[in-house]
Parts: sequence; C-alpha cells; structure tokens
Amino acid sequence: MLTTLFSAATFEKFLTFVYLSLIPFFAIGLKYIYELVSAFVSKHSNKKIIQIFPKLIFFIILIVYFNTIYQSSLSTLSLLPKTKNFNLVAQQILKSSPDKSILLINHDRLLFPMTYEYLKNEKQYLKKRIYIINPSALSRSFYRKRLQALIKNLDLTYDEQEKTIDNFLNIIKINRAKYNFFTDIEIGTELWVPYGMLWKYIPDKKTLLSQTPKLLMENQNFWKQLKPYKLNAQQNNLLYLKDLNNVINSAYENFALFAYVSGNKTLAKQILANIMIDLKPETVKPQTLTLFMNEKDCILARYYMKNTKEETFFSKSEDLKTIIKYYGLCNIKPKDPEKLMKLYDELKKKEDVPLSL
Repeated sequence: MLTTLFSAATFEKFLTFVYLSLIPFFAIGLKYIYELVSAFVSKHSNKKIIQIFPKLIFFIILIVYFNTIYQSSLSTLSLLPKTKNFNLVAQQILKSSPDKSILLINHDRLLFPMTYEYLKNEKQYLKKRIYIINPSALSRSFYRKRLQALIKNLDLTYDEQEKTIDNFLNIIKINRAKYNFFTDIEIGTELWVPYGMLWKYIPDKKTLLSQTPKLLMENQNFWKQLKPYKLNAQQNNLLYLKDLNNVINSAYENFALFAYVSGNKTLAKQILANIMIDLKPETVKPQTLTLFMNEKDCILARYYMKNTKEETFFSKSEDLKTIIKYYGLCNIKPKDPEKLMKLYDELKKKEDVPLSL
C-alpha cells in the first residue's frame, strides 16, 4: 500500500520519472545543436571570441534549465511540508473523518498531501479503518484485488458491461451500511453534502433532514480547525499551493451555501462576508450570486462581483440569468446588454418569457 500511494503522489503531481527519462534526450539535442553551431562558426570565422560564443550559449542554456528544474521541483518539494496548508488540509480531512470511512480522492491536489499525512500515521488511520481509494482505478481488476485484500468486508462487485460511474455508485450503495463514503468531487446525480473539504454521500432526503444539524456542527468544527487564510507572496508563487488554496476557499463557500439552504442564513452570510472581504477568492460560484439575489442583498453582491469577470457566467443559461438579474436589481449598467440578451436567447431557446434589463 505504501509503495502504491507514494508512487501515485509523486508521479501524478510532479511527474518525477518522466522528467528524469527526458533529460538524456534533452542533453542529446543540446549536444547536436552545439555541434552544428560550432561547425558553422569554425567554417566562417577564425576569431577566438566567436568560437567561444557557442560554448557560452550552451552553458547559459544549461544553467537556466537546471535552475528551472530546481525552482519548480526540488524547491517546491522542500517547501511543501513546511507550509501551513500542506499539513493542515491533510490532517484535518483525515482526522475529521469518522471511523469506517472510505475517502474517494480523484485529484492529486488532495491526493499528494493526504498521502504524505497518511503514510506518517498509517497505523492510526488503519486502526480507525479509514482508507484512501482512487475511483478512476476501480475499473482495473488488479486494483480491486489489492483493495479486497486490504479491506476484507468491502464488496467490490464490478460489471464490465456497465458504465464506470454506474459501477462506482453501485459500490457505494452496496457498502453504505458498512462505511461512510466521501469524495472530493460530486459524482452523478446522487445526494452529496459538503463535509469539510470533501462531499459526504447521503442516501436520501429523509436521512439528510435528520442529519442536517449534525452535519452543520461537524462542518463548523472542521473550519474552526482549518481556518482559511490568504497565501503570502512566497506561497502564492507555488502553483500547487495556489491551486490548493483556491479549492479550500471553494469548499468553505460550499459550506456557506449548505448552511443557507439548511435555514441557517446568518451563519451563511457571515462566512460569505469573510470569504469576500478577507480571502478575496480568484474564482466565483454563480449559485452564490443567486443566493444574494434571492435575498436582494446588493451590498454583498457588489463585494462578491468586484473582481469577477462577466464571462464566468456565460456557460449556462441559469448563470447568465442570475447576472442579468444582478445588473437590474442593483442598478448596475452592463457593458453590452444586447450581447447578454442575445447570448441568453441562444442558451435558452425554449424560454417563453423574454427577459428585460
């Protein structure tokens, strides 16, 4: 298990072995270019300074190349364990997971730090019967065999004739009485509820209603421990950490939306105000703007849209409808109202009632 997890973490995120395998070919290419330039210079000039020039260029290229490799790989790897987000995210996800939990992690942005933490305290998590599974690998028979050997009572019945996602959801449904299931992305049309950085599988709405108070409390406890914050200049230069931080802010916002639809609007507004004023996320959720429009809260809406590009809302008709409503309700003049209306008509051809700004 250790070898599999470590390989997944290093290879998927940093492609270490791919980089190493490409170095010889890169060196051969440099040598070939060097020989061509040297031959050209030798043929057309006898001046020593010109003969030295290709060597100088060659060494400059090498220095730039190895400096880039160091900055993007070795430097990043050495900083990650010392960075607050790297440790806290993984620790909080794993420690907040209840006993008998299966964490279905799709993206390496979470797989890497969680693997790092899991391997440090493997006995502790195995004792709690917490397991990390890669959903995309469930279609491979050898992977299922290894999982079956590790998790004895997990039913991994898999029908090769069915779609991958259907098999995946069937495994969850078959085993839901024995394990809690969490994932880093919502899958299918099933009922998934925000749970810290992840989504928790809920079998039906009746169960959700009975568990909502507990889920809200567990989410609050999670975010009290993690406490999202803005990256400093050094951390912001690390693309991996920047991406991870965006995911943290997005998950925090998911909790706010869950609190809102659960009836705890005061808590939801407090969280959203904190996100907009203190965290200033680079990405926005159209459904959050919809929430503000339902509440007719133009103050929070303006804060939320301050650094947002209009194009963010152009992918779905409902999202576009939301921003049109925002412009009208909050007395904001759009750059090109005709373009918005035309785009909306294209996205929503079946709409009977035309919108007006």
